[in-house]
Amino acid sequence: MSPPPPRRSRARPRRPPDTIHSWIILDRCAHCSDGDVVGDDDDDDVTASEIAHTCSGRRIRASLRVADPPAVSRLHLHRLDGPWPDAYDLHHAEVLAAHNGAILFRTGVPFSDPGFVAPGHFPVDYFVYTAGGGGAASPPSLTRLPPCFIGGFSDPAEDEYYKPYRVQRQRIMLGENIGFLSGDVAGEFTVADIRNYDGNSLELCIFNHHATLPSPSPEQSPEQWRIKRVPKIGDDDELPKWVNDLVLPLHGHYLCCVDFYNGILLIDADNLQQFSYIPLPEEAMNGSRRVDDDEDDPDPARRVSVTGAGLVTLVCVDKIATRGKITRDFTIKSWVLTNIHHHHNNKSRRRWRRSFAMGSDEFWRI
Repeated sequence: MSPPPPRRSRARPRRPPDTIHSWIILDRCAHCSDGDVVGDDDDDDVTASEIAHTCSGRRIRASLRVADPPAVSRLHLHRLDGPWPDAYDLHHAEVLAAHNGAILFRTGVPFSDPGFVAPGHFPVDYFVYTAGGGGAASPPSLTRLPPCFIGGFSDPAEDEYYKPYRVQRQRIMLGENIGFLSGDVAGEFTVADIRNYDGNSLELCIFNHHATLPSPSPEQSPEQWRIKRVPKIGDDDELPKWVNDLVLPLHGHYLCCVDFYNGILLIDADNLQQFSYIPLPEEAMNGSRRVDDDEDDPDPARRVSVTGAGLVTLVCVDKIATRGKITRDFTIKSWVLTNIHHHHNNKSRRRWRRSFAMGSDEFWRI
């Protein structure tokens, strides 16, 4: 089939994201709609990806609405075979991570059989949208990851009810355990589900996508998930009880597993031979505990992030107690991690340096 003629636009063509701003604030909720990227405001949208397919064979396309910070940018999903039956679940598409112009997101996909309604049993699809450079040599792309069945559950008595997607066998991947790295070559990326921490080792379920391989068909991919066990560096005592709050990319090939109350586990994704433990500054660890009894909920008063320059920063907001009672006063403290890569023989050079401390009175005056 020959390509359609180019669309004429009365609106200004959208520019590639990397020509607008070096960074964006991205909404975690992807916005979904029926129909292609067509309209007075969307003609010639250079952010629109190629067409991809869900696990049920339905066509889908993604585009990006870029806004200069502090405005929020949004990922849009376009259902090309809509309206889909039971398409409500696709409205819950969630952005999991973003790095180097690429976005990892997941969504539940309705069954292709409209007569079988099982909202709790929709299969889960993971996609990577790559913004590209905006030219013909590097257009935006949308890649569906093959389903991962490593560690999934299967009950022979119930398997018949889950066909053809075997959703019950899919590996359950929590957002706080997923690491994502986008390579320097357009279309190359790594996704890792990091868990089974036992004090001296980590289990990584890894998927590597290489741009040189042909695009996979909707039915299968030549690339598959694999398991890698990564041991800890050194013979130190076992680490404290660990709860992954998030996984951050660093310098293009490191994954930082962060526990807001313990520290960072640093993994070299290019050389999965070992990982190292970087504790939080003592002041941030002394007397600290999770506010929520549910350990799976990250504390909103703590955050670790990586700046554009590759600096790892920690921010803590602590309430102040007077005579045993919590007051409305608080302090904000921030640290920067220096010499992070001295993780073999020079651990003593790796330090947290205090950036600032601020009381609630000073904060409200600002």
